[in-house]
Amino acid sequence: MPLEPSAPDKIVASPTVPIYLLVDDGVTSDGLEYEGFEPCLDEECTKRLELDKPIPNVPLTFYSRVAGVSHRPTQLQLPGCAAGSVVLLMPEPTNPADSNAVRVVVKSEETWTVVGYMPAGLVTDSTKVAPGGAAMIVQAFSRNGQRVGLRIVGTFGRALTMKYRIHST
Repeated sequence: MPLEPSAPDKIVASPTVPIYLLVDDGVTSDGLEYEGFEPCLDEECTKRLELDKPIPNVPLTFYSRVAGVSHRPTQLQLPGCAAGSVVLLMPEPTNPADSNAVRVVVKSEETWTVVGYMPAGLVTDSTKVAPGGAAMIVQAFSRNGQRVGLRIVGTFGRALTMKYRIHST
């Protein structure tokens, strides 16, 4: 089902919330490959963000996995699901399973496609999600060359500024 949100496909507005990104590619302990960034609150990347939690002292901002992606394996292979891509957050108050559900959608050519949802419990009142709420895919996980999971950093009703930092070892 194509979606037509009215928000732009890049994050621009103010005030901004700075999130620093440490380039981070590798393999997890259970064999999943990942590419992308480790999100941090400070330029030195000593304050890492906790997964599936709001960001401390930054209201309406979060770092989370995208739930329900196993039900959409084809959609996960879209170019818009790569690390660094912008996604939109769209409340779905008529969802029969959860009236606080928030869809995560990516741009695919000229349409928008649902790739998953915010985890249940992370959004307690979908009215907090401003139309055009946005996030960035910071980590994409794959197995045998196929994406199987995503993690995003995003904001409800605020702008987000990502600052990249490449640490050399």
